[in-house]
Amino acid sequence: MLIAIIAETTIDDLAATTHQYQNDAEAFEWRLDFLSNIQMPSLKKIRANLTKPLILTLRPKAQGGYYSGSESERWACLTKLAELHPDYIDFESSIDRSLIAKFHKKHPSIRIILSYHNYSETPEDLDGLLLSMKHPDVSVYKIIGTAQSSLDNLRVLHFVKNNANKCNLVAHCMGELGLPSRVLGGVVGSCFCYAKTNSIHEQSALDPAVKPRDDIGSKLIISCCPSLETLRDIYRIKQINANTKIFALLGDPVEHSIGHVFHNKNFDALGVNAVYVKFKVSKNELSLFFKYIQDLPFQGFSVTMPLKEAVIPYMQFIDPDCKSIGAINTIRIEDGQCYATNTDGAGALDAIEKIQTIANSKILLLGAGGAAKAIAYEAMKRKALSLTIVNRTLERAEAIAQHIPCTVYDFEAFQSQPTTTYDLLINTIPNTYDNDLLVLQLTQLLLTPTSCFMNIDYSEKQLALIAEIKQLGFKLIDAQDMYANQARHQISYWLPHF
Repeated sequence: MLIAIIAETTIDDLAATTHQYQNDAEAFEWRLDFLSNIQMPSLKKIRANLTKPLILTLRPKAQGGYYSGSESERWACLTKLAELHPDYIDFESSIDRSLIAKFHKKHPSIRIILSYHNYSETPEDLDGLLLSMKHPDVSVYKIIGTAQSSLDNLRVLHFVKNNANKCNLVAHCMGELGLPSRVLGGVVGSCFCYAKTNSIHEQSALDPAVKPRDDIGSKLIISCCPSLETLRDIYRIKQINANTKIFALLGDPVEHSIGHVFHNKNFDALGVNAVYVKFKVSKNELSLFFKYIQDLPFQGFSVTMPLKEAVIPYMQFIDPDCKSIGAINTIRIEDGQCYATNTDGAGALDAIEKIQTIANSKILLLGAGGAAKAIAYEAMKRKALSLTIVNRTLERAEAIAQHIPCTVYDFEAFQSQPTTTYDLLINTIPNTYDNDLLVLQLTQLLLTPTSCFMNIDYSEKQLALIAEIKQLGFKLIDAQDMYANQARHQISYWLPHF
């Protein structure tokens, strides 16, 4: 159930935001601790017009909220708020257990949510935590941690999967790394998914006239929680269920990737019950990552830097071409086995050949990482006339030359060679100030007016370099075109019947 969090400071704003999301949310949580003044007559009027399920929360400051009164005053207020006849009321796990029984006896029609929040970590013993929270009058258990790594998302998903059939359970991670557990919770049985609304508190980050709140509760509402629009429009959260296939990007960094937008849009167009999320994973986390995904419904992965070579030991089957490349960017999981291929080369060369034929072309390739390997291999398959690879570390370029006919240099040796010209320059080295100056220098020296240039990075970091290259008049190949091509190849590999 998609729940819109309404966290407003005035009754009028609460009414307006609730009305705004009436058609989009499946339920509402009113965070009444945000209100500067709780006015029961006004709240009753708004409640009377609300047709969706309602959760009431009055979070104290000690638990990351804003209510500043004493605990006895808060309890008296909660008792009064029961007159609004909410569907649920949210109590913190630290509450006196006798009060839970007392409230339930007096208001048996109001279901109780018992909540645990940890703003620094995701506890190791989630099962033990749930056991300690058990109470006969509680309807829903809510356990929220903070992701210190992407692996915490997988631990939480396992926890929900193993316990959702025993009780009504909500569990996910907060923090910048916690989005996957929120999006994927519905696949494993988490009963609620919370979304922030476009409230005055979110706007305060953009409007200097509005003073933002900077304590822990504000961070929960503003920074950690995805917007309802994001969950609805990008992740199609209302369609996620136990049969949803999970695909994901693995790499570090992953923030700049548009894969979640592209793949989810294409799954929708194909009518596939699938969702795509992003995991920030380091090399030293791979062993645990592939252990944790067992028994979870992952169907495949995209792989980006710096993992394109590091994931190879975890694969059971690798395409022959991929073995020659020595790097993979696509994994399909079938019957618990990992199958791997590489679509980078085909994606890049397909984009280039919309403008220029690869056959009989002289190609200069900068860099020798995973993507460069795939591009080099595909270029020679398509009968390039010659391939020159230049990399800061000569040994990495020489490793490619062991499998592909090409000439390799480090940058210092290359710059001492007699000047020649190329039909195509493909840049795969990171976009930094120094690297961009070097690429620009080589472009001016080695390309002709009919030559093409491609930079495989499509993030904002490459905009300055692309603007400079464009001014020089060379033909540009759009890196996003490469990305779209290789992503389409990935979908064909994951879902061969679509």
